[in-house]
Amino acid sequence: PDRESRLYMMLCSLIGGIAINTVPTGLAHAMSYSLTSYFGIPHGIAVAMVLPYVMELMNYEEKLQMNGKVVGGNAIEIIQKINESLGVPSHVEGLTEELCERFAEQVVQNKAKLRNNIRIPTFEEVKSIYMKFL
Repeated sequence: PDRESRLYMMLCSLIGGIAINTVPTGLAHAMSYSLTSYFGIPHGIAVAMVLPYVMELMNYEEKLQMNGKVVGGNAIEIIQKINESLGVPSHVEGLTEELCERFAEQVVQNKAKLRNNIRIPTFEEVKSIYMKFL
């Protein structure tokens, strides 16, 4: 109901839309779609859940060092701490190994969502990230 809060939410949404229109999304977004569509986890929360693991897997060394300088520490650890402080889930009720395999297969087949990564992840790598939420 707060007009100022709505203004800032609209502004953040606009900036996010401009960013996604300029630079395509990558693995974290590709992985989040299954969590959103199957379990109803909001898209942004699902991205936040997988992001630290994707960053670690992709080993964006240069970007991690730059981000670390900006945020004053290990960027992956800081994102994990932010996730914890915001209550981002670390477990998905109802997730099974079979679903992890199905979701991972969908991700690795979606070449358009994967081409913006340093490298194309394997089925096993993607599955291992989903398995962290069992």
